[in-house]
Amino acid sequence: MKWFKVNTDGAARQDEKLASSGGVIWDWNGQWVIVFAGSIGACTALEAENDGLNWARKLGLRKVILELENASDVHLLKNPNSATLNTTSLRSIAGIKNLNWELRLPIFTERATEWLMVWQQ
Repeated sequence: MKWFKVNTDGAARQDEKLASSGGVIWDWNGQWVIVFAGSIGACTALEAENDGLNWARKLGLRKVILELENASDVHLLKNPNSATLNTTSLRSIAGIKNLNWELRLPIFTERATEWLMVWQQ
């Protein structure tokens, strides 16, 4: 079974309390499987990451690389006993991580998702 990569990002306008989330899921050949973007109200970066994982799950993908930009989020998800999972997003991602699939969590910055955020607005 081949690996799929999930790149997601969120952008927020603090003055209007609006946020959007978007991302790309790539296959093992670097081809787009799905591109998603939309307004989701107020959200955190982790909620945007969770949105990408939910898309992967809906598509039935079982080998997923989730690239996070925040090193502390990666640490919390790889070592859930090292800190309290005090946000809904962290608990949700940690729960998804325990489903019947393989999830890798490298730290990476993907500019394609930033382009999607600008395009969505």
